[in-house]
Amino acid sequence: MAAFAVTVPAMVLLGAWRGAAQRDGRSAAFGWSLMTEHGAKVALTAPLLAALPGPAAAVTATLLGLLLALPVVRPRSGAAQAAAGGDVPVVTGGREGKAALTFVAAAQSALLYGDVLLAGVLLPPADAGAYAAAATLARVVFFAGWAVQVAAFPVVARRVAAGERTGPLLGAALAATLVIAGLPAALFALAPAWSAQLAFGTGMGGAVIPLLSLTGLGTLALTLAGTALNHALASGGAAVLWRVGGAYLTANLVTLTCAFLVSPEPAHLALAALAGKATLILTAALVLRPTTRRFPHILPRL
Repeated sequence: MAAFAVTVPAMVLLGAWRGAAQRDGRSAAFGWSLMTEHGAKVALTAPLLAALPGPAAAVTATLLGLLLALPVVRPRSGAAQAAAGGDVPVVTGGREGKAALTFVAAAQSALLYGDVLLAGVLLPPADAGAYAAAATLARVVFFAGWAVQVAAFPVVARRVAAGERTGPLLGAALAATLVIAGLPAALFALAPAWSAQLAFGTGMGGAVIPLLSLTGLGTLALTLAGTALNHALASGGAAVLWRVGGAYLTANLVTLTCAFLVSPEPAHLALAALAGKATLILTAALVLRPTTRRFPHILPRL
């Protein structure tokens, strides 16, 4: 548990910096940070498993991925931001906006990585390592969906600032997320043995296979809900940020509750994480409802 906790400050800081980059329209930095983090995790997990015990390998790969991604998305200074210009409206402002943005980043990071922390607490070391490996590989689904969100955010923000309808953009972003993120999720569900052995080899692959379909499906639910919440973030100010953070926090609480109710087995923990991430779909819908009342052009009646 102590080893997994070492990654939490980097997770929160990276989430906050990504939120700032998304807010400021720095799509390239945001996207490259995702590629760096998740690419490094997937690439480093297999060789580290050959040199370290399962949990230590997963923690080390996670921490290295986070640390490598931080300089990619580091916030610009005020002068550099002004010199870069840009026409993406800032959706937060002042101290309240920064606090809300930090809350969203922390809650989102907790939902994305919290089940791995729970595995370190609830499962034996070998099972925790297998779970961490499956969860790390399943983040390919998250990465694919975030590519859609990065592209959609500045477009939605510009249209909202111009008073234009953005409902069709939400529908298109959800459809694109389902297709692009759904492909790796379907691969993990239909060919878990091939996927696990390709990523981790025969030694670790056998323990990952039973978990991969569940972790992939849970990550797909998180990614779809994240696309909807990303749309809400691009459409409002600090008040919307607090509602989005509350949606992630609720999903975290459901995950935590389910994890302590089920027996300490990897598959049961994967089901608990799936339940929490599926809850995010419901809370995202609740976030969008008041947003659509405030901005009727965001989600028109189809």
